Amino acid sequence: MEHCGKNLYPESSSPSMVMQALHRRASRRPHWTTHRIPDRELEAMQRRFDDVVEVDDDVLEEVRKPWKTSAVLIRSLGRVVPAEWVVKELRRVMELPEPPEIFPLLEGFFVVRFSCEEHREKALSWGPWLVAGQIHAMERWRPNFSPGAGELNKAIVWLRMLGLPLDYWEESIILQMAAKAGKPLAVDEITEQGKKRGFARVKIEVDL
Repeated sequence: MEHCGKNLYPESSSPSMVMQALHRRASRRPHWTTHRIPDRELEAMQRRFDDVVEVDDDVLEEVRKPWKTSAVLIRSLGRVVPAEWVVKELRRVMELPEPPEIFPLLEGFFVVRFSCEEHREKALSWGPWLVAGQIHAMERWRPNFSPGAGELNKAIVWLRMLGLPLDYWEESIILQMAAKAGKPLAVDEITEQGKKRGFARVKIEVDL
């Protein structure tokens, strides 16, 4: 992984604000897409339509290179927030030397491309991203993604575990319990230190 400069330190979003924003989002059924049309389906399309374009895999691979390692797909889970605001927040929190590139798409989606893979991965791991009171889903850019046909299916949120007994205050146990709600990513600093034990706070990835 390419190194892109100085150490970056995130600022945590308020867990209550994040959960409120997530709950305000209407539930929707995810749309599933694949990166390649099955051969049978392609043959059926070729029989039905006169002109079906087949793009050479080598050409596609070359075109995808600038996006595969440094780009993310983003969409607000609530009301639409200008992409510029989101990028401004990314740059502020991550202390990036220059703003990432923005590529607006349809249906409220946009792509953000960072200067390197390291910044992309940090942005993904530092969620949840709460901008203008709206939580934003963020995933690695994927080939063949088309707004309207594809959907972002995951979000990062903070999970609060209230009233945890003292004998359960062990990071491995906390992560094991958090796994029932989603994919555990990390505990916050206060939980890790164990100095305040009113509640444990765990960052998790949840399916939408």
